[in-house]
Amino acid sequence: MTRRSFLATASALAVPAPKVRLGFDTYSLRSLNWRAFENLDYAAALKLDIVQFSLPRDCDPMSAAHLAEIRRRAGASGVAIETGIGSLLPRLEVEVSQRVQFVKDGIAATKALGGNVMRTYITNDRSRLPKGSIDPYIEKSIAILRGALEAAREAGVRIAIENHKDLLSSEILPIIQEAGPDHVGLCLDTGNAPYLAEDPAVILDSMAQHVFTTHIRDACIYAHPRGANVQWVPLGEGTLDLERFTRTFAARCKDARYVVENITGRPPQLVPYLDDGYWVDKKRAAAAGFASFLKLAAKGQPYAGRLVMFDVEGYKPPPAMYAEAMKHQQREHLERGFAFARKVLS
Repeated sequence: MTRRSFLATASALAVPAPKVRLGFDTYSLRSLNWRAFENLDYAAALKLDIVQFSLPRDCDPMSAAHLAEIRRRAGASGVAIETGIGSLLPRLEVEVSQRVQFVKDGIAATKALGGNVMRTYITNDRSRLPKGSIDPYIEKSIAILRGALEAAREAGVRIAIENHKDLLSSEILPIIQEAGPDHVGLCLDTGNAPYLAEDPAVILDSMAQHVFTTHIRDACIYAHPRGANVQWVPLGEGTLDLERFTRTFAARCKDARYVVENITGRPPQLVPYLDDGYWVDKKRAAAAGFASFLKLAAKGQPYAGRLVMFDVEGYKPPPAMYAEAMKHQQREHLERGFAFARKVLS
């Protein structure tokens, strides 16, 4: 080894690896019905780095004075704020100008809170979309994001598109590239990826440079005669190799934000990739991601842990005994997730 190469190596070793910031999305504790201050106090008590708020729910009233007070409280507790807004396209027929303003309003609120990343998503899950080409959703999403891009640049806020059981990663990538990858990127949701027969580790391998933030979640994935079942479970208790994912994430994502989003208490959902017509609207599906998903399903098993399942869309509010059990489970599962994250990040 030459002196020059030795010094270069020593210099590289002297530079500490970027700190992976750990936090949570407030939807993880949805049954507790907390708002901004309770979530900030909880994060500070657990020595977390980030809280990802849902707007406007967590920060009502959305007045300048109230947002400023939330920002002050976050600064005093040493907790950074990220935000999340609703879908860009609740339906395809919405006017582009209206959705541009919706995004701009979110950007302004994010800036007022002192945040620099705002999560959004394209639409609801794929099963609710009209059959046929996804291209109109992609094209309109690009137009909306381009319309808000200058506001994002001026505010110093980056927009992170979540893979929300709606679009494949290969369909989100052109939106990022066309809308402006300096301020439009990915909120990589590890739990949503399997619902479209993708492995989040493969998404990370191909899109790490675009990841602005995350939703870290685990899932049990196992074979079914029509494809595979997927069920969200506490971190470290499912089929996903989150230890390998985390190592790659920490190494490749420069501004690493490890945001746990715990969603348990829901039954398994079928991914019917063997059904006729399943692939008709998925022309951009990547073979590598699907092949890796098949490997996960082949080795996976149903969840064997204890689980209260009453968090089902469309059900009436659960009886009081179940409501209290869900509150306990959401907090306990989230904190198990933090313990797992700290172990693999150490």
